[in-house]
Amino acid sequence: MTLLYMYFENGTDETYKGIKPNPKGYTFDNRFIIEFDKENKTFSISDNPKYVQIYNSAISNVSCIVGRNGSGKTTFFELLITNVAWGITERQPSMMKSIYYKIKDDRSYEFFLHQYINWDSSYKINYNGNEINYSKNGYTSNHPEYGSSFSSKIPDDTKFIFHSLSPFDKIFYSISLPFKKSEKRRPHFRKQMKYIGNQNIFVGDPKHEIQTLTNLITLFSNRYFAEPFEQTLNYKFSNLEVDVEHKKRTVDVNTKIYIDEIIEKVNNFGNIEKYPELIVFKNLGVKKQEEFLEAFFASDLTKDTLEKYLRFMIIDNFDISKIATNITYFNNFLKLISFSKIVENNSIIYKKVKKKLLSITEFPNHIYIKDYKFLNDIISKKSQIEIILKLSTLTIDKISKIKNLSEIIKLISHP
Repeated sequence: MTLLYMYFENGTDETYKGIKPNPKGYTFDNRFIIEFDKENKTFSISDNPKYVQIYNSAISNVSCIVGRNGSGKTTFFELLITNVAWGITERQPSMMKSIYYKIKDDRSYEFFLHQYINWDSSYKINYNGNEINYSKNGYTSNHPEYGSSFSSKIPDDTKFIFHSLSPFDKIFYSISLPFKKSEKRRPHFRKQMKYIGNQNIFVGDPKHEIQTLTNLITLFSNRYFAEPFEQTLNYKFSNLEVDVEHKKRTVDVNTKIYIDEIIEKVNNFGNIEKYPELIVFKNLGVKKQEEFLEAFFASDLTKDTLEKYLRFMIIDNFDISKIATNITYFNNFLKLISFSKIVENNSIIYKKVKKKLLSITEFPNHIYIKDYKFLNDIISKKSQIEIILKLSTLTIDKISKIKNLSEIIKLISHP
């Protein structure tokens, strides 16, 4: 299916992010002449007598959107994407109607009406003066604002493919957001949206901004490619700064509450004899219990060396709120760090705590570990972490030549 025509309105506001709707709509293919009679809900399509097929049979049509920076090209593209992913922004057009066409094997045309929102079966399509039956399909949805209604979806054989070098491009996230919120919408559009050279929008690894940043670092490290950007757009990639000290752990109110909750549960647990690690922890006494948990979950940790970076990432992935919800979760946590082996003469040997954390070769999928896959990933990529810690001292040219640059940026970007 090929997009032929699009019409949109935006209620009393009239504009969509500064774009004032064309009352005649927008035509994307000069094979036909099309007019929309809004009052009578009728689309009139006729063959264009001046149409000339200037491409070979492999290319049916090419349309371009041209304009100065800030003229609304990206926003207009966002409107086009709305045909696939209604809900990509908080401000939606109040009305959106689009016509697609397909050339069948017998060279006749099949037309398709796509409409979001307020689907209406009374719309008509006239072709060369005669009313025709047009294609339509969709699914029933339960929108939080519009309620239960039949929602139109574009034909399955229609594809939207896009690619952007812009570091400020937000289209990718705008599109993916509604699908992450609504599982039901995914099957209808999974095969209709692609990101060239990188990913389908439902796959989050590597993320869009990682690939974009990788492309930009590589691009701007080459003077031949960088000059046109500097001269025409004033884009200049001057330097790269990596801050590995951005997090500072403190004993906040919630952490203190969770620590008190854990201690209370351990000291009042009636079936503790079945849990050797809990017994060792209980025998420490409340004061040492508090000192250990505060030191573990609320210490200020630097990340200027490989060992410190790994230790920080491991501790940062333990969710104390979930550890506190169940005594068995806390027991599993103590077993994971071999707590009984780090206690000598009723005192905790903190050097052994650090050593044990760094000796774990694989983290299990425990409920209190926020991202065990990420932890296992960074353990297997220690050489990349060492590169991360050196990035701020390298030139853009040297950074661009790192073979696993995308993976390194992925590790940096992990929340």
